[in-house]
Amino acid sequence: SVYGEERYQHGDNRVGLTHAYGVEYVPAKQWVLGLSLEDGKQEQAGQDTLSRQALAFSAHYSGQSFKYGGAIEYRRDKTENEVRDAYLVRNNLAYKMHPDWRAQLRIDLAISDSSEADTFNSDFTEALLGFAYRPVDNDKVNALFTYNYLYDLAPAEQFTQSLSQNEQQQRSHVVALDANYDLSARWTIGGKIAKRTGEIREGRESGQWFESNTNLYVVRADWHLVRHWDFLAEARRLEVKEAKDKRQGFLVALHRHLNQHFKVGVGYNFSDFSDDLTDLSYDYQGWFINIVGKI
Repeated sequence: SVYGEERYQHGDNRVGLTHAYGVEYVPAKQWVLGLSLEDGKQEQAGQDTLSRQALAFSAHYSGQSFKYGGAIEYRRDKTENEVRDAYLVRNNLAYKMHPDWRAQLRIDLAISDSSEADTFNSDFTEALLGFAYRPVDNDKVNALFTYNYLYDLAPAEQFTQSLSQNEQQQRSHVVALDANYDLSARWTIGGKIAKRTGEIREGRESGQWFESNTNLYVVRADWHLVRHWDFLAEARRLEVKEAKDKRQGFLVALHRHLNQHFKVGVGYNFSDFSDDLTDLSYDYQGWFINIVGKI
């Protein structure tokens, strides 16, 4: 199959037109291969016109017990004063090891080089290995073990949720164990233990690395209220070793089942931290929306 698109963008900040073309080829029942091209320009008041060219190749495989999806992309963004080359790689593998066990491996890589200076570069590498356990003959138990590696140098133009420039650079290893047990048709208890070991520095491609080790403990309970409604309550504790900082708080949420495999909910986080230990900010207190899907 072949496609062609013309994308017109108009807003308060940017105006532009992008031409996109692509082709997909199915050499066998399990395989889908794709190739795409993009070329366009974007204009923004008070700034140079941005010209962008991109080339991407993708591959997907779906077998009985093994699935793979991957892509590699090259982009060039060009203005009057800067040329930025970006390389992006995505790999996602899922393997059914046993009727009770699933394994997943995800590797994402993004490298962005600026012609102006190294301080404008940005790099991102994330690798995630996970094992899920859910016995076929005992649906009361399910557990998930994950190992996550992250190396993150955010773009110079990126800002945090509190509108401060994201200057922190980190390289982290995170291991986590998450488990649930159904006490009855209405009650489920569970918990999560996670540990991050790594280093951070405040400079961009410069400065001294400092150790940063964090532990997270979560205890939760799910209560099936009536028919399509569930109530969730969590107690959380975060320990940051080097800063000798200990934080705790609660999280509550109310979910509604839309069907057998999908539910959506709204909740409030009374703590100011996230259960994602690679997120170094403390601005998570407040309302949130949660969407859950299961196979």
